[in-house]
Parts: sequence; structure tokens; C-alpha cells
Amino acid sequence: MRRGVRPTTAQKHVRRTIQWFLCKSASNPVPTGQPILIVDGLWTYFHKEGRYTLYLMAARGIDDTNAHFLDPVLLPGRESLDGWKTAVAAIPDDVRQRICAMVSDGLRGLKKVAEENGWIFQRCHFHLLAWFQKRHGQYFQRGKTKWMRDAILGYIQTMLETTDQKKLHEFRKELEIIIRHPDCPRYLAMRVREFLRTIDDFRTYLRYPKLNLPTTSNTVETMIRLLRNLLKRIHGTRTPRSFLQWTTAYIRQRKTVMCNGKINRIS
Repeated sequence: MRRGVRPTTAQKHVRRTIQWFLCKSASNPVPTGQPILIVDGLWTYFHKEGRYTLYLMAARGIDDTNAHFLDPVLLPGRESLDGWKTAVAAIPDDVRQRICAMVSDGLRGLKKVAEENGWIFQRCHFHLLAWFQKRHGQYFQRGKTKWMRDAILGYIQTMLETTDQKKLHEFRKELEIIIRHPDCPRYLAMRVREFLRTIDDFRTYLRYPKLNLPTTSNTVETMIRLLRNLLKRIHGTRTPRSFLQWTTAYIRQRKTVMCNGKINRIS
């Protein structure tokens, strides 16, 4: 900052520069063909307005190794099904009609959004395993249920990737036996049952190997970390409008994040 320039004056200059950049620049180009949409949300809180969610979306070509970020959508409240419907509706029609698949975390309702748009749905492995690994951590290494946690995590990791249908069926039966054990914590049994109900959503990439689907939404998680680090270093994002301007400008400059698929197939 130049000497003699007041902080408020400097903030005005920065704000005008960002507004000029947004007016002169365009949203990032989307890959040709049938791109894959990867989504996740970032929540933030404003003192007067309350909680908001930034809906982040990136599109990756089938044979590409980089995901191209679309302009984000900022909406009041928590991340929700209605919020995602609004965010998806903001995608230009010519792009939305070309999308072939969606990759997301376990937010309820996102599969419905994919189905309503005629997209294949792949659920994120990372969020699933992170939940079980958290319960598998050092705090839970002691006690009589440690063997259950070890077995459950091992079975789930294998079931996410195996192409052996016989092994998949056997491990499903083993998990059902474990969660019926009297010592199995209720919350753990409930999460395993949910996994067994939705296992096909985690294994979509095996059924569509030609799409080279990513099995995590970590590409968008990477952008979320970058945005959080950016917002820690800057001032002037006290309102939803300024927050959206800063994040949109950053995304347009950053443009892409690396995103590799996970090629495999069911035998």
C-alpha cells in the first residue's frame, strides 16, 4: 500500500479493480464433448446476513486431466437440494445439456438432481472413507470394538474397488454379520447400512469405464482450500456481494485444477 493512502481508499480501488475485471473477463471455457460435472459447497457466515453457501462446480472432459471451474453461485442458508437445483439451473443451457455425469459427496438429493438432468451419478469415495477413518482413529484404537472398526473399514475399501462380484457378495454378507453383533455401536451400524443401500452409487465408475470418472470431488475441495486461504489474507469481503465478487474473480484467474479419473471396469 502506498504511503498516505487510507485503508478505506485502498479498499475502494481494489473493489473497483475487481468489478472492472469481472466486467471485462468471461467465465472459464467448458471442455467440448460431454463433460463431467464435479460439485461441492463452501459455507461462510456474514455478521448481518447470517449463513451463506457458495456452490462450486467444475467441468472435466472425459479424456482431460484438468477440471475447468464454472462461475460459483452464492445463496443464503445451508447447502441444500433446492440450492443445488438453483446452482445447476445457472449453468448455460448449451453446457448443461452436454454434461454426461455428476460427481459429488453424500448430500441427500444430489442424485435426484443428476437423474432429473439425465446424468450418470458417481458418489465420492473420499468423504465416505474419511468418515470411517475418523471413527477408526487413535481415540478408537482401544476397546472391544476395535476389531469391528478394522474389519468394516477394510471391507468397505475393498468393496469400492473390487471387480470380483463373488468377493463383493461375500463382503456384503460379512458386513451384515458384523453390524448385527451386540457390541457394534448403533451409529456405526447405521452408516454401514446406508453404504450397503447406496453402494452402486460409489461403483458407477466401474460400470462406465469409458467415461474415466473421478471417484472423489477432491478437485473442488482443492479449490475450496485455495479460496479459504485467499479470504484469510484479504479484507473487504464483509458482504455476500463482495464475497461472490472476490471468489468469482479468483476462479476466473485460476481457471483449472488437476483432476484425474480412475480407470477400471467390472469383469
